[in-house]
Amino acid sequence: MSGETTLARSGRLAVALIGGYAFTAGLVAMIGAGLPHWGMERVEAATLGAILGLPAYLVIIIWVASSVRPLRTALVIVVAALTMILLAPMLAGGA
Repeated sequence: MSGETTLARSGRLAVALIGGYAFTAGLVAMIGAGLPHWGMERVEAATLGAILGLPAYLVIIIWVASSVRPLRTALVIVVAALTMILLAPMLAGGA
């Protein structure tokens, strides 16, 4: 990261914060919507999703900060986030 320009660092920071937030929101939604299908109460599933969201967000931030290929990392995060955010309502509708 020492040879990066200010713009590259700003982009990396934006991907870490915004992409990480979107990824975490999708993960929490998937956990909250998916676990009731396996017998867990909805409230417990939502609570577990929220608890697991913080470490997931921190892992995403560290991953983006340490990535050698930030563009590929950003693409993976955005695609995974959009997939989870779009699939969560379908999971919730079937419960």
